Amino acid sequence: MTELILGSAVSLFPADICQAERKVRLADQSLCGARLAQSLMATFWSSKELVGSTVSQAPVADKLVLDQQVVNAITREKFR
Repeated sequence: MTELILGSAVSLFPADICQAERKVRLADQSLCGARLAQSLMATFWSSKELVGSTVSQAPVADKLVLDQQVVNAITREKFR
């Protein structure tokens, strides 16, 4: 397994990372960071969980707050 950010304790199998990247390649073969983050989040949570959730740290009415350690690892890795 590969840790997304060293010391984050958030790991994925390399095959899952490659699959996420293949799903979001643009026509010019570049990666779209936001789409990649969404694809990576789908490896941790189901579609149903993602639809009824928020990435915000602050609670939102009737929304599940996603694990901030995972969210931060994905967004820090893919948007730096």
